[in-house]
Amino acid sequence: MGTHAHGIRKGSITVPYGARVATRMSAEANRRRFDPRPERSDYETGPVNSNVSRYLINLNGFRLAATKEFEETDPAYAAVLSATDEYVAHLIYRLSGKSMVANETERYLHYLLVTFVRGHFNVTQFARSGELLEGGTLFRRQLEVLARLHEVRATPDLGALLRRTPNVGRLQTNLNRLYGSYSAIAHGSDTREGDLLGTPFGEDHGDAYPVFPRFTRHAYVLIGHAVLSVLELHFWLLEHADDLGWPIDKEWVEEWWTQNATELMRLLQQDPYDNQEAADG
Repeated sequence: MGTHAHGIRKGSITVPYGARVATRMSAEANRRRFDPRPERSDYETGPVNSNVSRYLINLNGFRLAATKEFEETDPAYAAVLSATDEYVAHLIYRLSGKSMVANETERYLHYLLVTFVRGHFNVTQFARSGELLEGGTLFRRQLEVLARLHEVRATPDLGALLRRTPNVGRLQTNLNRLYGSYSAIAHGSDTREGDLLGTPFGEDHGDAYPVFPRFTRHAYVLIGHAVLSVLELHFWLLEHADDLGWPIDKEWVEEWWTQNATELMRLLQQDPYDNQEAADG
């Protein structure tokens, strides 16, 4: 096994870590070809033969194909992501409609929680559909939201935090070591991030970047980091939910952790590229 791509540190839980978001990608041989032209989607407007309609139809087809390959190439990631998504969805439905805003600070915390939940599902959808630059850019904000949650609870003066960039050093897991890599993705400041666009079909395309998203194993790196971000939120809630009076169903959370902790830890220790050579061969 090569350098580990994920890391977590909280209490007695320690997992080896190695930051690598998109600097390694072996050649993908024997690529499967597919017809990226599904039926016209309901959301598309304009003449059928317009460039916009053509683009959107192809985009939807490539998204579906990338998602299918994501789920079939390494089903363990899809399974862990499903369990993690269930945790996030349960959390937001549990808190939905509850009175959680007693003052301006709690209103801000509620805002941060909702934006994290919405961002999580967008990040993971981007990862599954091969849109890793878009997902990585948004994930940078997820890190900042988590850091701000920690800052708000540690700082009595909310005004001292507002209009300032969150300090990711507040994160309790090794996510803080990923911030630089995801900032490079967001700013387009490193040519190596071009690998996240995927590789073109066939040698006749040369080194041109594909216009439409394609699956690469980088998707599993982003998914692993998204899972880790949910665990960061999980630890934060266990520490602060009672003080805030947030009605977290701790019995359900404990059962979820018992059922999924082993597989979550195994996946976070696994190098997402381990099976690349076998797949290429």
